[in-house]
Amino acid sequence: VEDDREHVEESKKAAEDTDERILPPKEPQVKEKRPAKKSNPSDGDYAIYTDGSYRFGKYSWAFAVYKDGKKVHSDFGVGQDVDAQKMRNVAGEIAAAMAAIRWAEASGIEEYHLFYDYSGVGNWVTKRYASWMREHLSEQATLCKVEGHTGIKGNEEADKLAKYAFQN
Repeated sequence: VEDDREHVEESKKAAEDTDERILPPKEPQVKEKRPAKKSNPSDGDYAIYTDGSYRFGKYSWAFAVYKDGKKVHSDFGVGQDVDAQKMRNVAGEIAAAMAAIRWAEASGIEEYHLFYDYSGVGNWVTKRYASWMREHLSEQATLCKVEGHTGIKGNEEADKLAKYAFQN
């Protein structure tokens, strides 16, 4: 338990130290932080599940997109930022949320539910990440915290893809 607490504190410190390097340097637009809304998408809504992982001294990210209960898209990768690696899986969680939001933007999708199992995704874990989210997160998007490893189909898929990223 003490080792876990030390790991959490090291990850928080690393997040502060690498804050400027994780995100692209852009000036944020002023938007207020929005609390998570109700976490059940309606028929026709997009549900995007994100997850990150850490192995072999590297972090990975993944997301899976569902519409009407069917997977319509997914993506994954291994993070390249050496400084962000200090944050371990937290870097992957952040990278997953950002990649999913970039995909939604590029696809012209403004209304979606973004599901995550790491609370920092919705709690603006770093200042630079918070600025990036304020600029890129659609006003129609809903942030939804889910419990990890509890059998939620999309969350399990994102977790599997984040681990699979290390094999490619």
